[in-house]
Amino acid sequence: DSLDQLGVAYDIWEFGVELSDPTAETVNTYDAVIWFTGDTPAGPDSSGEASLSNFLDGGGCLLISSQEYHSSWGLTEFMETYLGVESVTDDVGYSSVSGAGAIFGQLGTYALNDTSIWGSPAIIAPNETAETAFVSTQGTVGIARDNAGFQAAFLGFGLEDITTDARTEILEQFFNWCGIIVSPPLSSEALYLPIVLK
Repeated sequence: DSLDQLGVAYDIWEFGVELSDPTAETVNTYDAVIWFTGDTPAGPDSSGEASLSNFLDGGGCLLISSQEYHSSWGLTEFMETYLGVESVTDDVGYSSVSGAGAIFGQLGTYALNDTSIWGSPAIIAPNETAETAFVSTQGTVGIARDNAGFQAAFLGFGLEDITTDARTEILEQFFNWCGIIVSPPLSSEALYLPIVLK
């Protein structure tokens, strides 16, 4: 797994076990949050968005990887205000993604697994507060925001749909952007929380 390769200490919050999104009290104990979502309903619900808003207001670092987040909940105030989303086009077919912009631009091009069980990836247009972070042949597929005392990135494709090596490169860049160097491996003092929703 990519987090193990990076030497990152982490905990997993699994919606299918916990039966709710994590509270603000829970997410605020971590330095960074990776919110992975699979099938619909995908992404944080309104209570999860409230927890993440509180986390980001405190200077947190967030990565949401979800191609069905917008499809599940529509364009929410959290997406607009904290993630920097202008609009989303759901279920767009593209077969690869490339890093772009100041934050992820040094990354390469990564093929997407065409057998994803979660549906087709999304196109995400950034508003004036965010920048393009990943592109495909169809347009912007990932955005990032780093101008309000926190860092937040939203990917319209699933990290599970790329190879482990590619996923590791993207996550390493994410952690470095958060201000945490992952090589050599981190001490156990820094924790990151990938959230797995099933």
